[in-house]
Amino acid sequence: MLTTLLSSLQSTSFFSKGFWLGSMLPVVVFVAVFAGMCANYYPESLLYLHRLDTLPAQGIVASAIAICLLLAAYLLAAAAPTLLQLLEGHRLPSPPRLLLHSRQWARLLALRKEWMNSLYEADAFLTQINDEVNGWEATLARAREKGNHSKTLTINIWNLYFLKATFSVRLRVRCGTEISSKLMRRAVDEIKTLLEQTPTESKTLNKTDQKLARQLDMSCIMLREAIWTGRDRWLKSKDDLFNVIQGAYPPIILDPSLPSTLNVLAPTSFGNVGATSRSYALNTYGLDLSIFWNRLQKLVQADKFYDTLQDAKIQVDAFVAMFWLTWLFVAIWSLALVFDVGSPFGFLKVTTVGPVVALSFYWTACRSYVNFADLLRTSVDLFRFSLLKSLDLPLPQTISEEKRLWLSLGNAMGYVQEIPITYKHP
Repeated sequence: MLTTLLSSLQSTSFFSKGFWLGSMLPVVVFVAVFAGMCANYYPESLLYLHRLDTLPAQGIVASAIAICLLLAAYLLAAAAPTLLQLLEGHRLPSPPRLLLHSRQWARLLALRKEWMNSLYEADAFLTQINDEVNGWEATLARAREKGNHSKTLTINIWNLYFLKATFSVRLRVRCGTEISSKLMRRAVDEIKTLLEQTPTESKTLNKTDQKLARQLDMSCIMLREAIWTGRDRWLKSKDDLFNVIQGAYPPIILDPSLPSTLNVLAPTSFGNVGATSRSYALNTYGLDLSIFWNRLQKLVQADKFYDTLQDAKIQVDAFVAMFWLTWLFVAIWSLALVFDVGSPFGFLKVTTVGPVVALSFYWTACRSYVNFADLLRTSVDLFRFSLLKSLDLPLPQTISEEKRLWLSLGNAMGYVQEIPITYKHP
């Protein structure tokens, strides 16, 4: 339902930017690539172009071609809401919908598992850093102090070469990958054992032992830096995964005060991205975009922010159109080349390259849809109070009061339930 309402952001006017970039451009690209394929595999088709050049009324022919392109682009623009719904998985038959739905659940669970692991690792690093008694840095400091009390060096150069955990930590730091807390603990224990046997600050050692002591001291410094680097990387990983989950999937909400279908996962990634805007507005403010979007859009249109929102929607429409036109291209040329003996590799090229191009358009459309959904959530944040003022309603003082207000208004406007409303006229 929300997808249909959002189609109001798209203009099918022949003079709008959305029509030319979101519909006409994909049609022109489709026709150009189609014509190139015809010239490659059916050279006799070029004769028709030469015949067109010899026609006396070339202006009429060019006008007819332009009208056909405009008509095709207009039909594509009119079909955009349906194409979006198909990509969101709303009209899929049961077998593929069930298969895709299980894949979405598996991907969501994998992301949550990875996020929980990042959360655990970040907490483990923070605990060790903040522990001034038994933490990693405190352990290294005590080992260094104990080693400085000794007079002689009891380790050799080979001890530094067999620090497997320390070497693994150094390699992960250089490669920019995460360092697990277990690996860091093993590396700290390795360096700790050697530090307890090494007077790193002693000046009575010979030059060879002093060089060995400096190498161990540098390993200790590297390890201390790796502790902080590991903490920052796990925190970044935690935040990045949370943003991915929040931007790609609606949250699982266990709130009996929200009588809405927020916890229903869509069978496609595109559909789950589309559900995030409605779930965000309903979960955060109690505002159901399926009910209030048309009213909210009127206020957004009066602001320059609406141009940014429309540009994002144009990108989504353009890539969705290219996705479906690519599959149409693959279907047509697969049928045309499957029985063509003169081009045995043509069918193979179309059936291998075509789906790859279509999937690239799909993932690009998903990324554009993520940006559009984020702008849609921003419009809710910025203009929801303006909507209340336009309805002559008092502004709420707390977030809980606001949520109750929007839920009550949604029940009254969307489900025709009688509720007491007190107006605040200017």
